[in-house]
Amino acid sequence: MHALIDALTALIENPEAFKGQRPATPRTIQVDLADAPPCVQRLARALAERYYNVDLGELSMFDNDDTSMVQSLAGTLAMAAENGELDLPSVLPDGFAPERTLQLGADGGGMSYFGVSWKDGATSFVVVELEDPTEDNLLRSFDTPAAWLEFLTDRLDGDAPADLDALRAATS
Repeated sequence: MHALIDALTALIENPEAFKGQRPATPRTIQVDLADAPPCVQRLARALAERYYNVDLGELSMFDNDDTSMVQSLAGTLAMAAENGELDLPSVLPDGFAPERTLQLGADGGGMSYFGVSWKDGATSFVVVELEDPTEDNLLRSFDTPAAWLEFLTDRLDGDAPADLDALRAATS
C-alpha cells in the first residue's frame, strides 16, 4: 500500500497541476501524524502544500482553496453514523481509530468520502458512506492495492482516467 500512497502523492505534487500554483501558506494539518507511516506523512504534507486535482473516476480529489484544512475522516464518520442512526463505536472494526485517518476526497455528489487509515505501520484505503449508511456499508476498508484499484475500476462509467492508470502502473 505504501507504493500506492507514494504514487498518489506524486500525482498531487505534479508541477503541471494548476500550473505549479500553491496556496499562499500551507493548509493546516488537523491530523496527528506522529504514528503515521512516512508515506502518509508525505501525503498529508502534499495535501497541505499543493493545489490538486486527481481524477480516480467516480471518486476524486480536488482542492484549490487556501482556507481548507487537511483533516481526518472522524467528522465524516460521525455525521454518517448520525445519518444512519448508528452507534459509531459499535459498528467500527476492532482497532479502527477515526482519528488515524486522512480524508482525501469524495464522489461527485458527496455521498461517499474516502481516505487513508493506518495502524501499527499498516495502511488501508477506506470509504465512508454518507448518504445511506448501514452497519454493513458505513465503512469499507481496502487493505491491498489490488483491492482498492478493483473497487475504483468497478465504479467507472467509461474509460479509466489517466490518474487511475498512473496508480495502476505504479503498483504493477
